[in-house]
Amino acid sequence: MTTPSSAYLALIAGLCSAALISRFRRAIISGGVCFGAPTPAQPLVDEPWCINIGRLEANVISAFHAKGLEAPRQIVTTNSNQLKHALVATGQFLSVTSASRLRLSNKRLGLRPLKVDIAIPPSRVGLVTLRGRTISPAAQLFIDSARKLTRPFANKDQ
Repeated sequence: MTTPSSAYLALIAGLCSAALISRFRRAIISGGVCFGAPTPAQPLVDEPWCINIGRLEANVISAFHAKGLEAPRQIVTTNSNQLKHALVATGQFLSVTSASRLRLSNKRLGLRPLKVDIAIPPSRVGLVTLRGRTISPAAQLFIDSARKLTRPFANKDQ
């Protein structure tokens, strides 16, 4: 294990961070409203998946491994949410997206949540400012607006 450099520690010490929202993840499929009991994860392993590259991909794989299952069969990996949602809308792919994105645009995208018995860790969205620095009025207005905009999602996305 490596220890952080003194320059890195000084940089971190000079930053202030504030969480705005935790983005909870949902498995998604094409179609209308989804009700009922959670789907077991086992049959979903062999379905074609389209997952974003990076942390989300690692979290999905870890969630399946935590259930003692293999990673889902990824046919497509992408950094494009538009491509991911378009592929899911065809009805031939499964994927994962944030609950807030699904809540805001599920009708437009033609997507619905799929209740699955796996837990995908949420990602955090926040603000980082420099400690001891005055924030400009424009930046403060942005921060206040971001807090106001994300407040309704704070507890409803779970």
